[in-house]
Amino acid sequence: MKLNEIASIGAAVFFICASTTKAEDLAVAKADLVALQSEIQTARAEDAQYSDGLVKALIAARIATLRQTEAMLQQKLLSLKIGTPVRYTVDGKAFSLPVSAEKTLADVETEMPQAKRRFSNRRQR
Repeated sequence: MKLNEIASIGAAVFFICASTTKAEDLAVAKADLVALQSEIQTARAEDAQYSDGLVKALIAARIATLRQTEAMLQQKLLSLKIGTPVRYTVDGKAFSLPVSAEKTLADVETEMPQAKRRFSNRRQR
């Protein structure tokens, strides 16, 4: 194949990819980004309640993770706008949640209010 043929095939593939971007995907990505930014603000407000200690450090780690997620969502949104796919890998493999992820999340969400109550009780003593 000649270089010109390869370039025109590449341009055609890019055009096809760019033209298949769906408005729904953009809307979902934008909604996810807005929700995440709201969660970041909530975490920052929670962080302001503590002066130091383990809880503040954990909240800071959560904020850092949320900020990283925000950057990834912004990349996804931009890739959807221009039609270039973005795929993330972990150790060279496509990322997928472990089977136990939903149960683990539910367990953590159940434990958090209990932990907050215990912490508040200890703080009041």
